[in-house]
Amino acid sequence: MEEQFEPDKCAEIRNLVAKFSALPFKEGACRYFTLEVRGCLEAGLLLAAVSVTSVLLEAFFRELLIFHRLQSAGPTTSRWGDTSILLNKLEKEAEDGHPRLYFEDIVDQLTGDVLGSADAEAAKKFYKDVRVPIHHGFTRRLIAKAKAEEVDMSEPFGMWLETIWQRRLHVLDEVIEENATKYLGFVVDLIQKYTK
Repeated sequence: MEEQFEPDKCAEIRNLVAKFSALPFKEGACRYFTLEVRGCLEAGLLLAAVSVTSVLLEAFFRELLIFHRLQSAGPTTSRWGDTSILLNKLEKEAEDGHPRLYFEDIVDQLTGDVLGSADAEAAKKFYKDVRVPIHHGFTRRLIAKAKAEEVDMSEPFGMWLETIWQRRLHVLDEVIEENATKYLGFVVDLIQKYTK
């Protein structure tokens, strides 16, 4: 990592590794995604870390919704079997239900009872501005959102397509290096806030 980044960026990354390591997931999908994020960070793979972190956020909110619904249902009986059946039903609804729950739907259902409205709006903005462009490879959109402006990625007439792609790669690399730790910090702090 030291060969790839300046000392200040290395310190930021180490701090993020510590924060992700402190998340209280002991098992399950969120634990697995957290381990993957840490591995990406330790290898200096910032784009990969942001990508996996965005999936972690969605998985965490989905689990938070399931837990909230389970608590709202209250104990059905004193037998574990009934609770297990209810949990299975809630998990299936949250992951496979009709209509399908998209990220914004999950956040909307958590807002008020579980999530504060400012956190809900910030999570939706992160999802729209970072997660969707990275997941779908919308590099122009990610660059424009990160730079908070319309980015002209066109080249003068006659330039080769390869030059345009090289330029976009360079700008994308800059955007990721400049913003990844901010994105990662936002997600880990948000998750930490709702796992207390």
